Amino acid sequence: MKNHLAPHRNLESEKQLKAIIQQIEELMYDPGSKEQVEDLLKEAAGLIKAPDMVLDLDLIKQYDGFTNLDTLVTELTMELPAAGLSREDLIDIVEMLLTMRDQETGESLSEAEYDALVTMFQKNINHPAGSDLIFYPQLAGLPSNPTSDEIVDFALKGTL
Repeated sequence: MKNHLAPHRNLESEKQLKAIIQQIEELMYDPGSKEQVEDLLKEAAGLIKAPDMVLDLDLIKQYDGFTNLDTLVTELTMELPAAGLSREDLIDIVEMLLTMRDQETGESLSEAEYDALVTMFQKNINHPAGSDLIFYPQLAGLPSNPTSDEIVDFALKGTL
């Protein structure tokens, strides 16, 4: 993955957040631990870098249904590149999402990297269909099996 597109991982923050979540999981059903859980959630908030994501008890109770703890922690602490990516960068992102592989190394993307790329794509386009342009192109007004260029050009137009 091109270095400027790579989400930045902070392994120390991931380790700390994982330990905090595990502590919360042990305490959250004990009514006498409510204040301790609230303090842990406040501490965790300082480690979260993902935009639009908040760690609360509902997320902790439900994450196991859609991901594992390591992926959740990575997604919460990962810093994404700023908005304003070029057309070429967006094409690279779409290609990585379609192949589920890093374009430079050929390695498979982790779940957290994949999710981060989807978020980056959506934040850099103005199209209301968002990631549906990639995953359900026909529903968004594109032909079936569009090229990465066609997806990005359609996305940058911002209209259905």
